[in-house]
Amino acid sequence: MKIGFIGLPQSGKTTVFNAVSPHHQESHMGAAKMEVKRGIVKVPDERVWELAKMYEPKKVTLAEIEFMDVGGVSGKKGDISRTEKDIPPALREPEVLAHVVRVF
Repeated sequence: MKIGFIGLPQSGKTTVFNAVSPHHQESHMGAAKMEVKRGIVKVPDERVWELAKMYEPKKVTLAEIEFMDVGGVSGKKGDISRTEKDIPPALREPEVLAHVVRVF
């Protein structure tokens, strides 16, 4: 599963990303370009290990969640005439978008 953190500049996207990801990133305040920081977390599940004991597979693969800190998302105030081609490619990749709201 891929989860992308979006929100206004300086809303705390990188702070949330650092809280859930083992790959801590520095916050680039005022970064205007669209850059994506990624962190992958393996989801521990005791049931997987119990099944592995029963069936003895060659390989055990845990579920993974990929967190994406999408920076530089902004638009013109009041501009609602955006089309699909205006959406940055970094926002098309995640399966879930988590909107980080500033100062709340």
